Amino acid sequence: MRTRPASISGLAHHGYAELSLPRVAAEAGYTRGALYHQFAGKEEVAPAVVGWVRQTWWEEVG
Repeated sequence: MRTRPASISGLAHHGYAELSLPRVAAEAGYTRGALYHQFAGKEEVAPAVVGWVRQTWWEEVG
C-alpha cells in the first residue's frame, strides 16, 4: 500500500499534530476520497503505521 511510506514520511517530518491526510494522499498518488475510504482520519492512520513498522521490524530484524 503506497499510503504507508507517505504516512511514515508525514509523521516523521511533521509529527502527529501536523499530519495532513490530503498531503499523504497526494504523496501516495491517491485522491483524498480514496484515502478516506481506507481511513476515517489520522486517528486511524497513525496506529496503522506504527503497527506496520513494528511488524516489518520483527520480520526483517527480529
